[in-house]
Amino acid sequence: MTSPFAYGDRRVVVTGGASGVGAALLDRLAEAGATTVTVLDRAKPEGPHDQFIEVDLSEEAQVADAAAQIDGPIAALFNNAGVANTLPPDVVFAVNHLAIRKLNAALEDQLAGGGAIVNTASIAGMGWANHLTEIQQLLAID
Repeated sequence: MTSPFAYGDRRVVVTGGASGVGAALLDRLAEAGATTVTVLDRAKPEGPHDQFIEVDLSEEAQVADAAAQIDGPIAALFNNAGVANTLPPDVVFAVNHLAIRKLNAALEDQLAGGGAIVNTASIAGMGWANHLTEIQQLLAID
């Protein structure tokens, strides 16, 4: 029986693969046999991957362009990219929320049967309850 965590020749897409959790994920994917890994990031990753698409996730047009460059079925989309709230609020919102929504929507038809989308969040989101009204307003946006 094949392990459900073995990736073989299935395509995996990773955002934020140049640092942090995304960079560690590239090593774990290689251990799981992933050979077809596309990384979307501003900086080129050092970890194992076969395709790098340079993209500023705070720019909607760049997100759409990056998604259009990804061919074929996708076994998993790992959304790891994120920025801290020390940046301007529009940049934080664009990277941490809008880019994820845009990528998920753009790539959902390419998800292979049994494919998955994984969205990673950090402890920086712990103050969400203090902003529940604003969060609900954002989630209501079509």
